[in-house]
Amino acid sequence: MNAKTHNFIGTVAGTLVVACAGLIACGGTAIPVAKVADSKATIRAAEEAGAKNSPQSSLHLKLARDQLSKAQALIDDGENKRAALFLDQSQADAEVALALAHEESERNATNVTQLRVQEMQRQPVR
Repeated sequence: MNAKTHNFIGTVAGTLVVACAGLIACGGTAIPVAKVADSKATIRAAEEAGAKNSPQSSLHLKLARDQLSKAQALIDDGENKRAALFLDQSQADAEVALALAHEESERNATNVTQLRVQEMQRQPVR
């Protein structure tokens, strides 16, 4: 390798090091695309499970949406590291909303089954 090539490689390497350091110093964390998608999917699942129908699950669904909105605003501002924290919270709230919606659905199914059993018990045996 001649001196010119060596100097060129050294210059390129030095530039890359400075660029990487600049990205890290300026919050160069990658955009948390997977976390955004996960949060949106869990919010959608909670909605489909009926999270809007009970006060507790509805509250957590709202919190999940709010956290997602804040995260998206932070991503737009280039604050990806902070956005990731809001996305974690959004995901957690969406999961709670989904679990509460499933619980409510199961409780309703249990109530229906209990009413059917009571109705059958009232009928005379043939």
